[in-house]
Amino acid sequence: MIDLPGETDAFVPRYSAALEALRSRERDVPDLSVVLVPPGLDLRLLSAEAGIPVETMAGYNRGFLLEKTPVGQRNWEVVVPTPRASSAFRTAWTINRRDYLVKHGDSWGSVASALGVTESELRGANNGVMPPPGEYMYIPESGRVPVNSAAAQRAGFYEYTVRSGDTMGGIGASIGVSSREVAAWNDITTSTVIYPGQKLLLRGIPPEGSSQVEIVRARRR
Repeated sequence: MIDLPGETDAFVPRYSAALEALRSRERDVPDLSVVLVPPGLDLRLLSAEAGIPVETMAGYNRGFLLEKTPVGQRNWEVVVPTPRASSAFRTAWTINRRDYLVKHGDSWGSVASALGVTESELRGANNGVMPPPGEYMYIPESGRVPVNSAAAQRAGFYEYTVRSGDTMGGIGASIGVSSREVAAWNDITTSTVIYPGQKLLLRGIPPEGSSQVEIVRARRR
């Protein structure tokens, strides 16, 4: 096994999946396009809002853990059917990236089908209360296994020891997330002063020699 840098390790499976999709498509399948989308975008939302079957979106973009583009400062490329490319691009940059906007005529069943989740999972994520039109609905985490499933299995919480000169923003940037994410994982605020020797919980693929930590917390929004 070749030990690749983190960014390369994350990119290769997505490129491989996109190439496989392009090579294996049948003649009657629409042409494919690559569109640029923002970080932290739930691809199931993009499917529902852009009129792309959620199974199609998942099949063409099997490298994304939890069917979401990673949080961070960079944008990401996703593969979509060419007839929906323009709509997908506009949608990706205008919708709420995490939650579903309820519309008139929506039901538990219709939203669950559009997002590729079960009705019971959707009800559970929203405490059984259907938001009225114009308000947002929470989406349960995806259970699909990405193409780089070994990385997915290793992804979790681990302890990081703060070093001299570290900042919360710098620590977050090193793993591709914001300081807000780091603060949320540790039940602190972004203005909290961190100090050398302090233990912080980070989520991702632990560096060599790090030990994972299983975290059990009450669900919060």
